[in-house]
Amino acid sequence: MWIVTFSALAAILSAGCLMGCVVLVQTAGRERESLHVRVRSCESRTESLVHSLNDIQNTMEVLANRVKMQRVRNSALHALGSTGGEPDVRTDPEAWRAWKNAQLRAPRSGDN
Repeated sequence: MWIVTFSALAAILSAGCLMGCVVLVQTAGRERESLHVRVRSCESRTESLVHSLNDIQNTMEVLANRVKMQRVRNSALHALGSTGGEPDVRTDPEAWRAWKNAQLRAPRSGDN
């Protein structure tokens, strides 16, 4: 009688442990799949950030070249002298102010 009872309890306990193991294996499988999804998502984000960084670096290089060329053009114009008889603002501000006022008055005096 005791042997049958202990055998039944052992069978029930074994079945419970087996079900618990099945549940744990399923949970571990879902966790692993979730981990793979998160890793793929992180890889995708990293690739996206690398592409964005490369685009930004290219844009910065283009802008730096534009600024450099603008400086070259400005220095070339300064070396040749101001165009249109315009005095240099930094060296002679009064002459530039008089030149600008004359330029602004010119259209009005032509209408009269």
